[in-house]
Amino acid sequence: MATLARRLGLRADDDDVVRRAATALPRLTAPAPGRDGMIREWLADRAQPDPTHRHLSHLYFAFPGDLALSPALRAAVGRSLDGRGDESTGWSLAWKVALRARLRQPSRVSDLLQLVFRDMAAGRGEWSGGLYPNLFAAHPPFQIDGNLGYVAALTECLLQSHAGVIELLPALPAELGRGSVAGVVARPGVAVSLRWEPDHGGAATLAEAAFTAIRPPGRARHRVVWAGREVSIDLAAGRTVKLHPRDFTAPVPLGLPDGTTGAC
Repeated sequence: MATLARRLGLRADDDDVVRRAATALPRLTAPAPGRDGMIREWLADRAQPDPTHRHLSHLYFAFPGDLALSPALRAAVGRSLDGRGDESTGWSLAWKVALRARLRQPSRVSDLLQLVFRDMAAGRGEWSGGLYPNLFAAHPPFQIDGNLGYVAALTECLLQSHAGVIELLPALPAELGRGSVAGVVARPGVAVSLRWEPDHGGAATLAEAAFTAIRPPGRARHRVVWAGREVSIDLAAGRTVKLHPRDFTAPVPLGLPDGTTGAC
């Protein structure tokens, strides 16, 4: 609400809705670790009657939200996902991929991709995740959320910009050892193209990245982070800037805005 009010030029002292929202916000209970180190799903923090349920609504703040994750919150989100387990139906698998990407856990993304792309008939019967023969994501009868959500989740593996920086390849799974993507839009309006390939050890690494401002005025200067290092670029409307691994020379000084170190 505060962000939207600023965009609209509204202040708490001259708009009743903004004033009431600003007053209510401090009274809302913030996400916090609870039972067994997991994020509290309910204020009373009761035992979960169905611990492996596919819903993850209590983790909304981590994805698609953009709350800064302290180390404690980050650990609790991971514990919550561990408690839920990987097994699920299509749309829930997509959400789990996105959450693991936000936690920068490419190996856990790989685990989930095995379930996303399996033949659903090989899973747990009617409620198995995976794909039907027509490639629809399985959730009886089917939910297109799984197919569309997978695209969003994979994008989080390749590019993140919710924390005030443009971070490249934060959670690239091993299955994508070589590839490219074009036209991904980072906040606040920067088109990004990426190409990555295996290094001498076989691990995927950035080969080239290109950035074009598409939504002026935006911010003229942007921080770009990759593999725990960063570089700042200046963009004018319509101008493209290319970066290569050698350009990332400065270590991320104080960590990313969400409290992490920037290590991928």
